[in-house]
Formats: sequence, C-alpha cells, structure tokens
Amino acid sequence: GRLAQADGERPLTLEMRHPFSVRGVIAELGRRCGRELVEKLTAPDGGKPAFFRVFADGLPIDDLDAPLETRAASPRIEMILLTGIEGG
Repeated sequence: GRLAQADGERPLTLEMRHPFSVRGVIAELGRRCGRELVEKLTAPDGGKPAFFRVFADGLPIDDLDAPLETRAASPRIEMILLTGIEGG
C-alpha cells in the first residue's frame, strides 16, 4: 500500500540501534521517506491512529514508545495503513 510506495526499496531495510521503539522507526522512515509519511503514522496527540497496525516479529505493538524486545538480531517490523477502501 502507501507504505510500500513511500520508498523504492522493497523490503525497506533500516538500521536501528538497540534499544529502539516504533516511534524511532517512524522517525527514521521520516528521514528516508519524508515528513508527510510520519504525519500519516501518528495521531494528532502523538499516539498511534486506529487505522495503523504495527507488528514486531509477528506480535502486535500498540505503544509507539515502548522499547521493542525481540529475540531476533534483526527483527522484522511490519506496518500496515488501512485506508477507507480497505475497511479502516
């Protein structure tokens, strides 16, 4: 969807220093893909919009600021934006 179109690289690989949070991933995406993308991934109050789903190694993440604790040395972070046509 829109996240896949934000950058020509698929899958998009980011190098993050541990510990990191989803908010840190979003900030790095903003540097790579533009501020407009960051605005779509955060609610006006700074939280996570209901139409934005985040998974770290298959587990849902709701707190953007919580440090991501994964067993993998290179965790897989999946972000999904559900647009109106997709039911979100």
